[in-house]
Amino acid sequence: LACVVALVAAVSVIVPVAVVTQTNKSTKKKLQNLSKRQSLIVDDITSFAKGNISNPDIPHGQALKWMLGPENAQMYSGMEGGLDLMKERFTMAVFYYATGGENWHTKGNF
Repeated sequence: LACVVALVAAVSVIVPVAVVTQTNKSTKKKLQNLSKRQSLIVDDITSFAKGNISNPDIPHGQALKWMLGPENAQMYSGMEGGLDLMKERFTMAVFYYATGGENWHTKGNF
C-alpha cells in the first residue's frame, strides 16, 4: 500500500501535463458524437490537460478515450470533489498508457 501511495505521489509530480497547443473547441471537434456527460468530461479535462489530447496515438489521448468510456460513467465534475478526482484519474491513466500498462505483468486490477 505504501508503494502505491508513493507511486501516486510521484506520478502527480513527474507526469507533466502537455503544453497548450489546442483549444477545448478543437478537441471537441475531433471527438464526434459526444454525449452530454462526455462533453462535460472533455470540458473538465481540457481545463487542466493541455495539448493534443484527442490524438489516440499518444498516452494523453488514450487516457481521454478511457475517461470517456463506460468505466467512468458515474464521473462528472458536479459531484463533490469531482474535478480533483478527475485530475487524479486522468493523471494515473496517462501514466498507465505512457509506461505501457497494457503489457504490465501484474496489472493490479487496472
